[in-house]
Amino acid sequence: MAVLQQKIELKALTTELNKKSSTDYRLVPNPDTDDHAYTVDNAGEINLTVQDANGTLKDTVTLKDVASKKALDALVGRGITLGGDNNSATDKQTLANDVKFDIKGDTNYITTTASGSNVTLTFNDAGLAKKADEWKLAVNGTVVEPTDKKVNLVNGDNINITNEANGSVKVSATGLAKEDLSNITGAGKKSYH
Repeated sequence: MAVLQQKIELKALTTELNKKSSTDYRLVPNPDTDDHAYTVDNAGEINLTVQDANGTLKDTVTLKDVASKKALDALVGRGITLGGDNNSATDKQTLANDVKFDIKGDTNYITTTASGSNVTLTFNDAGLAKKADEWKLAVNGTVVEPTDKKVNLVNGDNINITNEANGSVKVSATGLAKEDLSNITGAGKKSYH
């Protein structure tokens, strides 16, 4: 009798296990496509079909916010170009490769420093004239304002101005009497008529 009781209990246990195992769902080939493959739709979702072991119960499991290969390929193919003054530009780089742009200063006035996600440009003006260093030309106390960034010195009555070598300007008196008056009288002699 004990054996019969064990057989009844074993049968009941087997029946319960079969019921439980038939509710375990398994992924099945996609019934909606010819190749039975799953792909990401335009909304970034994958709808997976699952069914129980007996093949009687089916359900859909949805995965959201999934990027498709097509979307990733489009992103990787996007070009990055940096533009500069005078329509200058860097070569196009894509995300398919590591992207790196060097921002260079010159050797005199601009230096660059890159750290983290920042590039800092520093203007080195130590060797340049500053506003405070400027001087102005005045004539009889009146400041002469430059025209087209220049002040033009001109000849005047009995004054001759010349541009000499090495950036020098020579101001000379002309048409004046010499000390001995030889240039206005006959050898310095007075003539009376």
